[in-house]
Amino acid sequence: MDEKARPKFKKCRGTGKVSFPNKLEAHWTMLKHKWSALVRNKIDGRRVKHRQGKQAQRRVYYCKVCKGYHLTKWTKQNFNNYTRYRDEERF
Repeated sequence: MDEKARPKFKKCRGTGKVSFPNKLEAHWTMLKHKWSALVRNKIDGRRVKHRQGKQAQRRVYYCKVCKGYHLTKWTKQNFNNYTRYRDEERF
């Protein structure tokens, strides 16, 4: 792939993840990854093991540190459970 064709996204200092400038760009990237994995697995015709070749990204969220958007495999329920348990541990 040509280096000029690849968009340059910055990394978040807080999470180390790629920071997308807007929500639409993040969703588009997530869909491109899912589509490429689907096409690659269909073309190869090889047996695919559990989770091999499948994209884990499920949703996009806003990051207050870098003021950008990130991809995550956590569902909203996973995030709510995490924050609830984290807050309970503090008290």
